[in-house]
Formats: sequence, structure tokens, C-alpha cells
Amino acid sequence: MRDVGAPDDYGWRVLVACVLCNQTPGERADDPATALCWAGPEAVARMTEARLARKLRFLGLQRQRARILIALSRAWLEGGRDVLALPGCGPYAADAYLIFVEGRRDLAPDDHVLAAWLAHLTTTNGGKDPMSEQSTTTEPRTDDEIVAAKPAARKRAPKKSAAAKKPAPKKPSSRPAYPDEIREAVRLAVAARGTRNGAPGAKQHVLVREALDDKTPAGILKAAGVKSEKALRALADGSAPKDDLKALRPLAERIPDPFCKGRNLASILVAAHVQAKASK
Repeated sequence: MRDVGAPDDYGWRVLVACVLCNQTPGERADDPATALCWAGPEAVARMTEARLARKLRFLGLQRQRARILIALSRAWLEGGRDVLALPGCGPYAADAYLIFVEGRRDLAPDDHVLAAWLAHLTTTNGGKDPMSEQSTTTEPRTDDEIVAAKPAARKRAPKKSAAAKKPAPKKPSSRPAYPDEIREAVRLAVAARGTRNGAPGAKQHVLVREALDDKTPAGILKAAGVKSEKALRALADGSAPKDDLKALRPLAERIPDPFCKGRNLASILVAAHVQAKASK
């Protein structure tokens, strides 16, 4: 992917690939991702939602993807580099950006594919990104030539008889078992944020609660730098001015997780505040 498009836009191309691979097998997203990356963020930002959606229709969720990609491209061109604040970008995209763009090797991504890539990059090829050594024969395309062509059908292996099939042994989960209170907090944070896309997970809720010195409702509001739950919810759903999020920075700097900041942190604090009030 480094060989496609302008070098300065590599980070944008990684985020485009993340949007297209969401809920889609990677091989199906290869052709449209390559075409969009050749076009560049300027061309995508100029496209209409309907036009881009037609070119992504075989991937599914084409209108949502088109809306996200256009908004993402415009934000990128305006200098947006805070991945979690970019349209359509959540923890998966942020991890991918840190690994492939910033070269971070000290992460523990939740996504199993990113974890496998990270292990590969850490142990082989001298830590270099193997994608940077791949070449492509795709010719540059203008924004008028972006075509999301369906990949060729793959040959299927002959079906085995029912008697020959053996159930695969279940692997024990490596994920920690979080208490019901944290799982409920995740649900409350999603509701406060207004979308599941980019919403923080249970791990982030635990880290934020550990960083809070005062876990009472008043203490949570004080840590957030606001005077009411209404103001805190405005930070979480994005209805408050963006500059108001600066009040969360002192707390965010104490939490060793890149996903515990901005609207994510505000939504976590909303959940903690609601649960603290209920337990009084």
C-alpha cells in the first residue's frame, strides 16, 4: 500500500483500508481500496455520496462507507491526524495507524489480524513493514475511473462428508472476564456517545476508573472539568464545542491508553457518573 498514491498520504490510505475492511473480508476490499488510494484524498473529498456509494455497492453498507470516506478525506486534508477524532475511525483504525504508519511495536491490539501482523513485524524482516516491499501493477486512476470491481471467484474445495467432519476443539478465550458493572458501563457509554463506531471497550473503562481519585458523582464531574452531567453528555455526543474537550486532558494524560481521551473519555465518565449515582 505504500507503493500506491502519494507518500504523504500513506496514513490516509491505511485508514481507508480500515473503513473498507470493516465487516468485509480483506480480499473483497482490495480492489476498491487500491482504486481509492490511487485517486487520493483530494479526489475522494470531491465526490458525492451517491457516486461513491455506487462504486462500493458490492461491499455492502455502501452509503455509510461513502459518507465516512468523504468526511474522513476532508478531515485529513484539513490536517486532522488524531485518528480517534476522525470520522469512522475507532480503536481498530487507531491501532492500525500506530502499527503501520508510526511504526509502534509496543501495542497489544484487540483485533486478531492486527495482533498477527504486529507479531510478524516484530519477529521478522527486521521490524520493517512487509507491505512496503510489495509492488503493484495497478495503473493510476482518476476519480472518474474508480471502479469497485468484484474479485474473481475462488475455487472451492470439495465438500467433505458429514461423517468425515470433526468439530474443532474450542480454544480458551484469552480475553479477561469483566464484571457485569463494566459491561453495563460499556453499554451506557455507547448510548452517551451516540454510536458504536469508535466506542471504548471494557479495558478502557477499567483504566479510567483506576485513574479516578474520587469515584463519587461529584468527584467524577470534577475530574471531567464540568459542573453537570448534562455538560458531560454534551462532550460525549459531540454537541459541545470541540475546545471544551480540553478540560479532559489532565485526566487523559494520567491514563496509559491512546483511546482514553476526547469523546471516548467523556462517554466513559458519563457511564461512571450514572452508575455512581445509582449506587448512592
